[in-house]
Amino acid sequence: MTKEFRVCLAFAVLALVSSTSAAGASIYGISFLPEAPISGQAVVAHVSNSYGPFCTPDPGSIAKSGTTITLSIELSDACSPQDRSYRDFSLGSLEAGIYNVAFQTCTSYPAPQPRTCRTELLTELVVGRAPVVSVPSLSSWWLLALILGLVGISQRRADERA
Repeated sequence: MTKEFRVCLAFAVLALVSSTSAAGASIYGISFLPEAPISGQAVVAHVSNSYGPFCTPDPGSIAKSGTTITLSIELSDACSPQDRSYRDFSLGSLEAGIYNVAFQTCTSYPAPQPRTCRTELLTELVVGRAPVVSVPSLSSWWLLALILGLVGISQRRADERA
């Protein structure tokens, strides 16, 4: 290997590593309320923006397909920033399971530019099963004692009437 080739190879590896680490970083974060939801419980996805506030006119949408939930924000040129750097998405109640949640930003600029969407963040939401409430049962001996007591009471009343 020549010296020039090794230098080119080192720069290529360095460029690959730096682009991979930059692509993995996101200015967005997702948390869920409640943190550990159970089936039948209403869930809210709390999307935060560490870069700055979200824009007021940017509409948000939710798409559900099986166990994949996609949260989207439509970015536009007209922007009047809100005073908060988060956006809440109400997911409603979900059945127990593991969901893949994606957050994407979409841009709709005037023609001829096409509408483009970019997935900013992927995360997982685990929805647990609701606890099953069981009624305590009586042991066989207590059940027998209860039946004998009821038989005895009814026999005594029958004797009093006779």
